[in-house]
Amino acid sequence: MVRLSSSEQYASLIDNYNTWMFDCDGVLWHDDQLIDGAVDVLRLLRHRKKTIVFVTNNATKSRRDYKTKFDKLGVEAHVDEIYGSAYASAVYLSSVVKFPKDKKVYVIGMSGLEEELKEEGIQYLGGTDPADCTLAPFSLADFVLDEDVAAVLCGFDSNITYTKLSKAFHYLTRNPGCQFLVTNEDSTYPNAYGVLPGGGALSASLRYALGKDPLCIGKPSTTMLDCIRAKVSYDPKRTIMVGDRLNTDILFGQNGGISTLLVLTGITVESDITGPNASNIIPDYVTGSVGDLRAVDDFDEEMPDYSIYIRINNATSDVLRWLDSPAVHGRWINIPDRIEPRSISQTFQLRDPLGPIGSEGHLQFEIQRAPPNNLPRSYLSARLSCPYFVGRRNKVDVQLVAPEDLYTTSFRASSGKGHQWTEGRIDDKGHPLHVEVMLERAKFTVERICASLGHPILNSRHVMGNRFDVQELWNQSTWNDSMDGQRGSFQPNIFGYNLLSDLSRTSALTVTIAVRDPDLIGAQGQIHGRAPGSGVTLQSNIFSIDSLSNVTISVHVAEPEACSKPFALNADPKKTRLELYWIAETLHPASESGGIPVKFLRIMLPSTSRSDFDDFDSYDWNREMTRRAFEDYNKTYDTRDGAAWFGVRLHGGIFNLQGYFEADESGKPGTLHPLVNCMDQAAIVELTCSLGRGASDPPMSWVAQEPFGYIKDTHLVGVEDHDGNLLTINNPYFGADQTRSHLDPQDPTRTFFVCHTYQTVDHNLTNLAGGAFNRHVVYDACSGPHLGTESISDYLTRTIDTSHPVFQFSQTVHPGRPVTHLGVTCINQQHRMPPLDPYTDSSSKVLTLVGLSEAGTASSSITYVHWAHLPEWIKKVLGEDWRAEDSGYVSVTEATTHASWWLDRKRAKKSTYEPAIKIDVYVQSHTDADGVLDLAASKQATRRCLASIITSTSRDIKEVWTRGKLDGFGECSVRYIRGGRFVVVAGPTIIDIWRDMERTVELFEDCALKLLEHTIRRDSPALTAPVIMRGPLLSMQHHEDERPNKILVHSVDRRFSLYFQLDKPIAAADATTEGWAFLFNKYVQEVAEDSVTVRLMFMIQKMGSHVVKVHFADSETLVSRTQTVEVEAVE
Repeated sequence: MVRLSSSEQYASLIDNYNTWMFDCDGVLWHDDQLIDGAVDVLRLLRHRKKTIVFVTNNATKSRRDYKTKFDKLGVEAHVDEIYGSAYASAVYLSSVVKFPKDKKVYVIGMSGLEEELKEEGIQYLGGTDPADCTLAPFSLADFVLDEDVAAVLCGFDSNITYTKLSKAFHYLTRNPGCQFLVTNEDSTYPNAYGVLPGGGALSASLRYALGKDPLCIGKPSTTMLDCIRAKVSYDPKRTIMVGDRLNTDILFGQNGGISTLLVLTGITVESDITGPNASNIIPDYVTGSVGDLRAVDDFDEEMPDYSIYIRINNATSDVLRWLDSPAVHGRWINIPDRIEPRSISQTFQLRDPLGPIGSEGHLQFEIQRAPPNNLPRSYLSARLSCPYFVGRRNKVDVQLVAPEDLYTTSFRASSGKGHQWTEGRIDDKGHPLHVEVMLERAKFTVERICASLGHPILNSRHVMGNRFDVQELWNQSTWNDSMDGQRGSFQPNIFGYNLLSDLSRTSALTVTIAVRDPDLIGAQGQIHGRAPGSGVTLQSNIFSIDSLSNVTISVHVAEPEACSKPFALNADPKKTRLELYWIAETLHPASESGGIPVKFLRIMLPSTSRSDFDDFDSYDWNREMTRRAFEDYNKTYDTRDGAAWFGVRLHGGIFNLQGYFEADESGKPGTLHPLVNCMDQAAIVELTCSLGRGASDPPMSWVAQEPFGYIKDTHLVGVEDHDGNLLTINNPYFGADQTRSHLDPQDPTRTFFVCHTYQTVDHNLTNLAGGAFNRHVVYDACSGPHLGTESISDYLTRTIDTSHPVFQFSQTVHPGRPVTHLGVTCINQQHRMPPLDPYTDSSSKVLTLVGLSEAGTASSSITYVHWAHLPEWIKKVLGEDWRAEDSGYVSVTEATTHASWWLDRKRAKKSTYEPAIKIDVYVQSHTDADGVLDLAASKQATRRCLASIITSTSRDIKEVWTRGKLDGFGECSVRYIRGGRFVVVAGPTIIDIWRDMERTVELFEDCALKLLEHTIRRDSPALTAPVIMRGPLLSMQHHEDERPNKILVHSVDRRFSLYFQLDKPIAAADATTEGWAFLFNKYVQEVAEDSVTVRLMFMIQKMGSHVVKVHFADSETLVSRTQTVEVEAVE
């Protein structure tokens, strides 16, 4: 035994051995505390090209767990260098004894052991199973012996119980041939605060009860060494084991024929090797700590330093608090927890991990402002790199994650040992790297930005800006409220003005700044802003700074003097906080009530070329918007079923604008759900064209024809050949077989449009012969496209093919009369307009076509629940690969609740998702004054809703739909003839489930049945709407009249709230008014033990007396009720 002490001895030791095996606990660390010098020694060995192996008897962690711990402590290690007894046990079973795949292992141990068994494909039970971790008395009478258990594996288990020991005992005594294995026989293990019983102590009771010894896998058994030898090629004569225990680490080395080095930082103490009761296990070498190996000569010179040394100069009156900062390469040393105001921190280090890497990390401090501190959180961050590789450069990138006008930052740096400082830059080469960061307060701050809104804009948080008086776009004190988490730009600072108005008069902003620096007193300033790529400039007059106070400046459009196109000021949020849109004077009614979604504006307006609108009129605008709807939104006509995918029907109705433009991982609008039909395209044309309509311009009209007939050669939106060219089509429903997209005109298998929708506008135009005419012209972005150059009669003549033989004898293909409908009544289920139901008298006729008889009894023994909470349970029902898209929603209006969800499934072997299933749930609720459902009336409404769904395709009903096979899930069901969609009706509820065209029918049906089984209730539950216990009230304080029918509102800022106390939680709330007296903004729900409080927020457009209808949908069944109240609004 050699006791090492001199630098020569340590140098000789390092030279003599090429492979170094290290125990971990007690050698490299105690718990989460590194032993001094351990990392330096490992770095030195790697620098000298030594092979390193970590050998531990700790069976509580898997190799991945250990890798995480190494990373956390800043110790360089690779998974294939780590050999724990948990991993060795799993390899022993799978590779050495060839454990049968149909047999199981009973585990006494923790999750790390289970993970390694799972990785090797070994079945197990026990372990962390809560049933085995119980402290309840073990009942042998209730114990069921699993005859497939062929081994008991015992490791360290901090949750050891009598139940585990008893089960293990019975498997070993009652299952013939059951193997008794232990991961290790350590009697104790070292802790930062002392010594604790180890895995061997836990298994001792089994050994005593059985009267036999187990097979030990870990140290000192050579089984562990066999596992290492299978992966690592080493010469035993030039290999050394470093450990802190004589009876495991040192004996392990001796049993394997390799040299041993004992350190005294763990279990073994001096008296164990030199005292009167010294062990007969004698190591080859002894040293106090592994860190002693740093005593070799020229250690500092041999180890190149690619570290980064940082110092922060905090010149502000605020405290900097360190946040947990990741080190990509290396480890942070001596980093300060906080840096006081007006102080310079001590120098701290990002130490490089030695080897061909260098150091790299991300440093972050939170800026904790001195009072008043109601501003948003701010952060000082820096990315730093001092790479080892030749050709890579040193980097320093200092950033502020904060309102950028609050602070300024700068830095200086030097590389190498010369310490030649450079300001704001760093030499590309040289090491180590020294950086000093300066943080200072800014000269002035922007406090507030205001403007007069010309239109209501619905921001990214679905909050609508007030269109009256002066609207605050941004405020320093409410900075977080203006943050758009999806894009990083600022909301709700959006405003719009009439497209044709005098911008120099109407486009003024007011900007308030707070002067911070006394040196600015007496200076003059000017505010300047620019919309990139548009030529539009915002500019103030020159103003003077007279004191350290707020200054409010007026900012106008300076160039050009008049702007004739919409544009968006939406640049880097570090340079501007505004998005500015010029929008038409007269809005679409659905936009008027619910606000124009800013995401819609972002897609529609920024890409419009100004040159296209120098001589702007609504006719040009309509043509451009129709063309873009046909070409730019990545949509493809549904050539299989011709179904409407975004909520609209033949008559118009509700349009899911958000879903229409939803993007997949490519980021291109419309790519997530690409399929459309004529109704979807008519809806998008109607909405986009409305953005350019002047007050004197006629509105668009939604026109539907049923039937429509065979079509002449045309293009359908997005239907292209394999080379990306639009197909010429006269057979619209060819499915995926492009060879059938164009058939002989007389072919009897040609398909036709059973119905078709398009838009018309009354325009004053000039015909091709130069004559003027005033008539309705057609805009069609589904077929063609047709861009407003034809009257309706010309359009029909050029579109409909009357030459087919069927046309001569069948009225089903003769064009129906063009009928004008209301069109889009609602956007994204927000702020619904009065619905139009064209099927009141014809629903029975429609349902008869698919084999459904007249409505039967009003009662129902089936209902459905939990659809409003689908995102919470979808993974439980369909699996971890499924999720609900964020665009899903639950909405409610008078007598109707609608829940809509897209389900995405993770792509195989990828982290991305693809749309798989679409779900729409409709609940019709006709209730009495007490909220009790009138099932008869609700069922009639349900049949009308079902008829609307069936007529939502452009194909012949009898070619698409048939009677379903799921009547056991409701009173009736219908389905697509070719599969992929079915609709179930149960009482007042309709569930419409359909698949993405890429899904197999079998997968779709399996998933759909699981969804129905999870939500169905067959026990005739009572269907009641939420009961209003109190309200409407202006506050929840006590009132003499708890259920008033009339409310007096004194409005100062044109906003008010109504409060309701309900008996149960709700899934959705909404409100409608007669006319547009009030704009419903949003609602907030607070759930208590015995009641629910709902607050609905409104904005007033017109003073006086108005009728408001408030709608609530039950959280479980979606049954809804409506409360009518008269609101008197006074100044």
